[in-house]
Amino acid sequence: MPASEPERFDNAAERRDWLTPPPPRRATLEEEPERGVGKLAAGIVLTSIGVPATIGGAVMTAFVGALAPANATTNAWAYVLPGVVSLGVGVPLTVVGGIRYKRWRAWRSRNPIVGPAVSRSPHGTWTAGLRLHF
Repeated sequence: MPASEPERFDNAAERRDWLTPPPPRRATLEEEPERGVGKLAAGIVLTSIGVPATIGGAVMTAFVGALAPANATTNAWAYVLPGVVSLGVGVPLTVVGGIRYKRWRAWRSRNPIVGPAVSRSPHGTWTAGLRLHF
């Protein structure tokens, strides 16, 4: 097709697509990821409770047969089972919270935050400006 000829379209839909401009796009800023501090704190607390409860309950279960009557073993399991459940919930929460916090810190270093700043000079002059948080 020579350069002087107008462009031909096979159907009306193709022509309409060519004539209409693309829809406007918003500026793409990276959204702030979840910090994960709540999950991290809850996981640390549950793990801190679960480890001694599991170990203490296991030790009590192992040695209670020689030291106490037969019904005492059921009391020792009252420490082991909640301890294992606490560990089963606490360890994944700690891992997920740590991963999310690490991602948030990486996001924060890539996206500095600008905020207002008001300060005073040694001579008593008030200044207003912007503060850049890294």
